[in-house]
Parts: sequence; structure tokens; C-alpha cells
Amino acid sequence: VGVKLPSLEIASVTGRMRRGITAECWGALSILHKVVGERVSEGLTRRVDDLIGRADGCTHMTNLVLESCHAAALGFRQVKMAEAEAQGLSNEDFYGEWVRTRPKELINSCVAFMEDSPLMTRLRSQDRAAPPRMRPFPQIQPGVLRFSRNKLLKVVRTEQDQLLVRGILEDNAHSMMVELTVQVPQMEIIGVRGEMSRVPNDDICVLAVDNLQKAVGLRIASGLTATVDEQIGRQGCPHLGNLLMESCHAAIQCMLGVQLEES
Repeated sequence: VGVKLPSLEIASVTGRMRRGITAECWGALSILHKVVGERVSEGLTRRVDDLIGRADGCTHMTNLVLESCHAAALGFRQVKMAEAEAQGLSNEDFYGEWVRTRPKELINSCVAFMEDSPLMTRLRSQDRAAPPRMRPFPQIQPGVLRFSRNKLLKVVRTEQDQLLVRGILEDNAHSMMVELTVQVPQMEIIGVRGEMSRVPNDDICVLAVDNLQKAVGLRIASGLTATVDEQIGRQGCPHLGNLLMESCHAAIQCMLGVQLEES
């Protein structure tokens, strides 16, 4: 995914599949171009899911595009934070300026930036001086790694009618885990827990773990992405929500494998 800076607009998308389940899987590559022109901002998950997910596309490729967009936003933000620190600005000075100039990228994007969150209250405090303006975005050295993320997903069949799915995410700023118990063959989430051991805002981000309980009772079926994005992603943590979705996709893949073995 090629992303323009500083607008965070998707400029290009290319894809490749080395292995797929059926011949139809490769057809998802031909529609990736539909996301070109979209901005990495509020509502991106739903828009990308509508454009290249669901029946016409591939859930895994869709998730990979979204992860690439999240990585671009985080990588860009880390560059800007480093520049702000070099100018003597604090993290809250930086976020105050970012909320003022790029609100659609932060406000209501996660539990830390909900309208009534402690962080947003501090950023908008009348007693707080207006944050210093950061210098214009400079030319950065091309080819330098700005952000890296790794995921690991495992599925175990603990009972004849239950799967245990564990997803782990590690990147420059986060370390987190999601564990799902899925009832089969209904594919209903009957249990979930999460851990966040490393996050940007220790006092706020961890509150997103409680939001995972909203997934209990949901079925892994059409429309799940939008529900998870709204209730667990934006109201909690988009990275935790994305890891939950990856875990659901892993459960589907496991069941396909189980059915193939049994047949």
C-alpha cells in the first residue's frame, strides 16, 4: 500500500497471493484498486470492508490492507512525535496540535481519544495554553524503516464443540493479546479475554480490554467487521479490535481444516 504524506491518502495498492484455498481467491486481487483515494481516517474500516471485503473480495487481504494503513498512520505519527520532541514539545503538546489540525485521524478513534476521555479533557482544558505549532512536515530520508508489526495466531480444538484462539500483536508501541473461545459449528463467541502489556497511554489504553466483552454472543458471520469496528475498535482500541477480527478469521480457517479432515 502506497500512502501519500502528510494527507494519508491511499495512492496505490498491489497484492500477491502465493497460496489460496480455491481458484476464486485470486479474483480478490483485481478489486484492490477500489481503495485508492481513500484517506486513513475515521470510518476507514467500514469503507474498506465494503469496497474489497465481503462476497467480492478476501477477508484476509482486506485485513492486510487495513493493517498497512494503520501502520502508515502510526509510522507517520512516530516521525512527527520525534520531530516534536526535538523541538521541545511534550507528548500532550503534540497530541493537542494533532487534534486541532487533524481531528478525523484521532477524535473518537479509540478509548484514549473519545470526546469525554481524560486525555481529551486535558487537551481541551481552558487553563491549558494553546499548543505550539509544529514546523511543516520536512522531507524524510527514503527507505528508512519507521514502523514494524508482527502478529501470531494459534487455534486449538479444546473440545469437540469448542475452539480456543489466541492472537498476539507486537510492534514499536504495543504488546497485546486476545484469546477467544468459539462454539462450533455455530461459530459463536462464548468467551473472550485480553491483555495489554505495552501501550502508548498506560492509564487509558488498558481500559479497552473491558470492551472486548461486547464480543461475547456475537457470531462469526457477515457484518461482524462493522460491529467490531464500532463497538470494540473505536470505542476501545482499533488494534485490539483488529486482532479480534484476525482471531475470528483464524477460527474459520481452523473449521475449514477440521471439516476437510473429517470428510
